[in-house]
Amino acid sequence: MKTTILHRLGLTALASAKFTLLEEVDSKNFKITDSLKDIEKWKAKVIEGNQGNKRKGSFDSVVYVMISLKDNTIVPIADSDGHKTGYDVMYTHGIADPYDNYYPISPSSDNHPITSSLDKFKLALNKAKDYGLDLDKTTIYMRNISPIYDTIMGELPEGQGLNFWGEHYEDAYITARSFLDGDYGNSIKLGRLFTPLTGELLTAFETLSETFESESEKPRPSALRLKNAVKYLYKIGNKIKLGSDVFISKEMYDSMVDSIADFKNEAISFADLEHKFFGFNGFRNILHKKLKDNIKSKKLIEQIGNVAFIVKSIGAI
Repeated sequence: MKTTILHRLGLTALASAKFTLLEEVDSKNFKITDSLKDIEKWKAKVIEGNQGNKRKGSFDSVVYVMISLKDNTIVPIADSDGHKTGYDVMYTHGIADPYDNYYPISPSSDNHPITSSLDKFKLALNKAKDYGLDLDKTTIYMRNISPIYDTIMGELPEGQGLNFWGEHYEDAYITARSFLDGDYGNSIKLGRLFTPLTGELLTAFETLSETFESESEKPRPSALRLKNAVKYLYKIGNKIKLGSDVFISKEMYDSMVDSIADFKNEAISFADLEHKFFGFNGFRNILHKKLKDNIKSKKLIEQIGNVAFIVKSIGAI
């Protein structure tokens, strides 16, 4: 017989919960209540450590909650497991087809839906609402939802206020309540979040992540393709100044290239290489922390815009 979340966790506070933990995950890895309104109290054990500073096995705050699109199951995701908005760790949990069956909601921060997955996002958001989500604290970044974003921002004179991609520099958030009500007039325009250099940096991170993902599916992953992706990231990251240092130094670039060479020479496995880049204290985590440590730097803000927003964006890649 399927056990309830109350029986599985032994917590009377969960008696009224409308959701249940997915049975494939170990309930001992979570400290949660019966409502998403308490998300700041929720904890999840770090499984992969592919983001953030917490080691595997330690408890961390919950940054995403995977909401099932098929039933009432959820999977809380530790902040330090937030790579690709938690989808990577879903595979570690042994969950088949997580992209088809789950959608991540960030209850205490901003959400970044895209036009192609808008229907899934709306379904997951409505379910999260039923699970106690605070609709006024949960925010949604609108730029990647093209039709809605264009409605909010209106039209600008040709060539005015456009960014690297030919889109508006100005950006907007909206609360989950206003989003679900279709009240887009309540959007908060945030001004210039990105610069052209930011666009290149995010594209470089996405290219690196996608290259690792595509090569992992091949019998013989291409070291050359991986090296080219690293070279592209270095080319952009080396332009960003951090005091007397740069965001990606020649020493870090050489270290990344050496790791790829070790893989090519069969000194390490592809899984080991991937961990060196995306695991705990891996290259991506080091770079992510560099941005976090300089989040209020005026010089960095001048170069790449809203650093806190970019930290969040890179964390989701």
